[in-house]
Amino acid sequence: MKFLHRYSAMGIAIVFILTAFAGSIFVPAEAEVVFTRGEVGGVFVGEEIYRSSRSLSGGMAAGDPDRDGDTEVAFCDFEGNVILLEPRGNGEFDPLFIWQVEGPQGSNKTLFDLIIADVDPNKEGQEIITAGDAGTPLKEIYMLWFNGTGWEVEVIHSGLLRTFDLDIGDIDPAPGMEILFGSFQHEEDFALHYLYRDGGIWKERSIPTIEAVKAVTLGDADPTVPGNEIWACVAGWNNDGGVESHLVELYHDGSDWVENVIYTHDTELIANVKVGELWSGHDGNEIIIAELSGWCRVLYYEDGEFKIENIFRADANAGKYSGLEGLAIGDFNPLHPGEEAVVTGYYNKVTQILEVDGDIVDDLAWTKEVDDARLEISGVEVIDATPEYPGNEILVASLQGWIELLHYQEDGIAIDGDTSYTEVEDGKDLDIALEVLPEGRFTGTVTLSAEYTNDLVVSFPNSVDLRFMKGEDIDVSIDVEKLGHQRTSYVNFTATGGEFTAEFRLVIDVLIVDTLSLIVTPQVGRIYQEGVNTFSAKVTVEGGERYDYIEMTASSVEGLSINVDSPMVPGDEKDLTISVVGTPSLGPQTLSITGLYSGVSVAQGSVIINVVSLEESFESSSRAVTGEKNKQLVNVNFTGPDPVKLMEVEIRFGADTIFKEPRDLSNGESIPIQFQVEKEQSGDVVVTVRSLSGALVYQESLGYLEYEEEEKETDYLSAILIVIIIIFAGIFVFLGISWFIKPGKKEQGEDLEGIGAPTRYSPGRGPLGPERGGSAPVKGRRMPREELPAREGMRRAPPRSENRGPAPRGDGVRRAPPAPDHLRPGGRQREVSRAPPRIYR
Repeated sequence: MKFLHRYSAMGIAIVFILTAFAGSIFVPAEAEVVFTRGEVGGVFVGEEIYRSSRSLSGGMAAGDPDRDGDTEVAFCDFEGNVILLEPRGNGEFDPLFIWQVEGPQGSNKTLFDLIIADVDPNKEGQEIITAGDAGTPLKEIYMLWFNGTGWEVEVIHSGLLRTFDLDIGDIDPAPGMEILFGSFQHEEDFALHYLYRDGGIWKERSIPTIEAVKAVTLGDADPTVPGNEIWACVAGWNNDGGVESHLVELYHDGSDWVENVIYTHDTELIANVKVGELWSGHDGNEIIIAELSGWCRVLYYEDGEFKIENIFRADANAGKYSGLEGLAIGDFNPLHPGEEAVVTGYYNKVTQILEVDGDIVDDLAWTKEVDDARLEISGVEVIDATPEYPGNEILVASLQGWIELLHYQEDGIAIDGDTSYTEVEDGKDLDIALEVLPEGRFTGTVTLSAEYTNDLVVSFPNSVDLRFMKGEDIDVSIDVEKLGHQRTSYVNFTATGGEFTAEFRLVIDVLIVDTLSLIVTPQVGRIYQEGVNTFSAKVTVEGGERYDYIEMTASSVEGLSINVDSPMVPGDEKDLTISVVGTPSLGPQTLSITGLYSGVSVAQGSVIINVVSLEESFESSSRAVTGEKNKQLVNVNFTGPDPVKLMEVEIRFGADTIFKEPRDLSNGESIPIQFQVEKEQSGDVVVTVRSLSGALVYQESLGYLEYEEEEKETDYLSAILIVIIIIFAGIFVFLGISWFIKPGKKEQGEDLEGIGAPTRYSPGRGPLGPERGGSAPVKGRRMPREELPAREGMRRAPPRSENRGPAPRGDGVRRAPPAPDHLRPGGRQREVSRAPPRIYR
């Protein structure tokens, strides 16, 4: 099943997802066992195999993509992670984060679905195909494969389509399998798409549909069409805000694709569809569908048409009904021959659909107490996930971040303990916890008994009552009689209930224990959270030379893998290696190292590992090159305390990669990269650092940059010289002009023109004698001095103008003004100072 935001629960789901995303850290799964009994379908046991705070989208598959011979479970989440659950061999799994969608923080990395199949003949083994809403700006479909040492990824399709469902099959004449996908979104993309290989590359084709595709599967449910048909759930928006959805059949009639509408729901989404042999009531396969209306329905072809059988409608405390979306088919119930279906959705129940006495019925397979039952169990698959249990198992993924493995349980009882082997010092007491478990449909009283040697005193309850498929704990107290020597003892427990019997044997080694010293060198170390380096140390055990060997173990720390050579002889030196396998918490982590002899601790030591973030060890900057306007210098500085191997440093300017190179980095190392900004070029300068596996370690945008037009530089020195030359040239020109036009000395008596009537000064002339000579202004042509007539006697007034008024009364003679005192007869005589001759007045 592939996740879809159910419209009525969208707000709740978004709140939960945001809360889950706030702390995306893997948490080891608790060893809780949940029994669930249906009315007719037997008992299923659920064991949590993965838990984290990441919200899981439900895309899951099983296979052997890393080609190690084991079956792994792969799944994806809403943060773009692809995670592999590697089996330990005891029914438990180790999570390995193998890849994450690239992109800056906050970009859309959601992955909705995932499949495992051998779709590329050029690559060895199986590949992982995953898709969703991931990719910026285009949505992408990714293919991951293991190259023998690490994981590689290839984008096999880019487009505007977000993918909710993936399937594979042979629907095209092209050789090999095709990858089918649909795009369920608001845009009008009404087609089923598939990818096929042509000449070693992936190409796309589309099959038109009447609405957008939500889910797709292949199967032979129509006897009138040879081979498999494509069955798709398609839907579109209606005027009331709901969805009108259809189950459609697609097949190729030899010339074109044919689309038949088999079933329509007017108001609710048909969320999922599968095809399989579920019911012997008619020949051939059946179609099973899950709806957000809460209905699970089976369709089958009979008497020339498709008929429909309503199986059940899901109800829960989430409301009147709970939407169904998760759907899978497979043989997981040994009580029933052939295949069964399992369906789940927006509540915490898993329902099996199986045939009982000739009828198709529903029966509870599993339920679990969850934090919020209104949130969707986002995915369910029927796969053979582990050899620990026969046949197939059911895998259930939740939006709350956990994966549960469900397996069918035969009837019976069992005794289980944390250990079947323990050690105790001579003369000490020992307390252990055992659990009596019902299997299958067993309930009732179980009687307990034990056999043990006479050097032990054992006490425990005589009986337990097993009801409601829950186990009962029993506490066992063991007293060891002090003998002063080493020995081995046994306690054999027996549980009997009706026709069923269970046994459990406890081996106890009574030891004489010496105190040893365990030394770790160095005792303090450092490791990067991103897992691009390891911490190596030496372990030595001193003392206790009589021990022939010491088993070494180390306490587990979330996200860290501890490997210590074992066993060792006291006095020898062994290697201790710590590496990152998940996402360890930042800060100091204390790991305990224990030396065991026959299961008893004989030595203790510890090492403190400080987990630091590699991202904080990078600094980057960008600046213009001095004197070069369009040259830029980017510096990437590594300040980490420990060196790292092969970090891929990439610098991008806009759409161009200007630097990309794997580098070994050590403390204080700087990578200067200079580049030229060309015309028509602009964009953000982004520095990205990735690990060898492709995981994003550091990314920073150094700002927006664009080409600047070059300005002509001003030659200020030349300008100053030109101005000086112009000034000196002006001075020389002025002096030259002044030299040539300098006026000469005027002769005496020369007329002077000016404002008013300038006076000619002529000594020795006029009636006033040599001291007061004068002349009258001359109009018209200026006469030479020698042409002026000599005047004697009284100076006459100038001729009267016609415009002048009447002549003054008298004899017509203009009289001179009275003479000054010093010129009058008998007046005071004084020396007269005359002005010197002037050229200009």
